[in-house]
Amino acid sequence: VTGGTGSQGGATVTHLLAAKKVRVRVLTRNLDSPKARNLAARGVELVKGDFDDVASLRTALAGVSAAYSVQQWTEKGGTAAEELHGKRFADAVKASGSPHLVYSSAEGAERNSGLAHYESKWAIEQYIRELGLPATILRPVGFMDAFGAAAIPRGMFLGIFRANFGLSLPIQFVATYDIGWFAARALEDPEKYAGRVIPLAGDQLSINDIISTFKTVTGKKPWVAPIPAFLAKRAMPKEFLDMFTWIREKGFKANIAEVRKENPQMLTFAGWVKKYTAEH
Repeated sequence: VTGGTGSQGGATVTHLLAAKKVRVRVLTRNLDSPKARNLAARGVELVKGDFDDVASLRTALAGVSAAYSVQQWTEKGGTAAEELHGKRFADAVKASGSPHLVYSSAEGAERNSGLAHYESKWAIEQYIRELGLPATILRPVGFMDAFGAAAIPRGMFLGIFRANFGLSLPIQFVATYDIGWFAARALEDPEKYAGRVIPLAGDQLSINDIISTFKTVTGKKPWVAPIPAFLAKRAMPKEFLDMFTWIREKGFKANIAEVRKENPQMLTFAGWVKKYTAEH
């Protein structure tokens, strides 16, 4: 599992460990970080390495039956580094004997979005196909976890959302916990999941719905920063502004009912708020 100390990879590890069907190995840059040590204490095998060290990728992949690939475009190098790392990891999977690859992309990456961090994912998807790897592509929508913050940053985020989308536009969201569920099932059962592309969404709701859900679940209405639309547009980085425009004009199109057939425990937004509140 790559990204095992992050949100998606971490959720994948959690579900794998709970099912106890496979042994879990995690690639990490720092074996001594608190998160890495926590994984080791839970029975995870750690391997030191990163996407910029091809030899470390091959070492990490030695003898595995399946591998999970996720990259962050918000890290150093941006979308160019994301694409390079995603392709490099796919190459390493191929070189290690073509075990099953589970790749985390994004819903809409296949629709000529023009968004740099969607086009990079689409390029990685296409590269995986060109290599002929047995693979499962997960395409999550927006993350519920973006609202998992302290009151002030959450209020700023809600204010930016309201400024961009208004109060009533329905938007699809998914919990990273549930992305991890699908990734874990695909890693455990390559034959069942090979060749599948799975758009992932657990709920669809407007900013109004999000605010009222927080109030219903926690008993307190969240603060929403009074950010005017012109200021939100001026303050946001271009890639985020473009993404919000795409969501507003094109939108996510996952089939929530279909996803729930496969995983009836998919979190609604209310369920996610309950879980987040209980854990924090």
